[in-house]
Amino acid sequence: MFDGIPTRSEVEVNGEIEYALKYAGLDLPEFWDDIPDAKDPFSKRNIVLVDHNEPGQMISSLGTVAFPDSTDSAIDMKVANAMRNRIKGVIDHHALSEKFATAKPIFIDIRPW
Repeated sequence: MFDGIPTRSEVEVNGEIEYALKYAGLDLPEFWDDIPDAKDPFSKRNIVLVDHNEPGQMISSLGTVAFPDSTDSAIDMKVANAMRNRIKGVIDHHALSEKFATAKPIFIDIRPW
């Protein structure tokens, strides 16, 4: 989607994920941190969140950079905003997190399945 590549946020995946991938005839996606420039806030690579939008559920190399703890005095908001601006969409079935915000409109599809 959005000319992207699928990634996973866990090194080890559970049996449910393995079963779903096998059932769909899909290979296990690459781990997010192993994708070239995935962790670079200024990368031109877009991000679409799938099955989550809560910053605490994001892989830490994304969530802690894009949505840093507001009590941290060392926050570089230019870096945080750059990473957050890479998020172009959310596809989810969970309620929208109170902590999730973007500077620009993005594609969002949230439905209770």
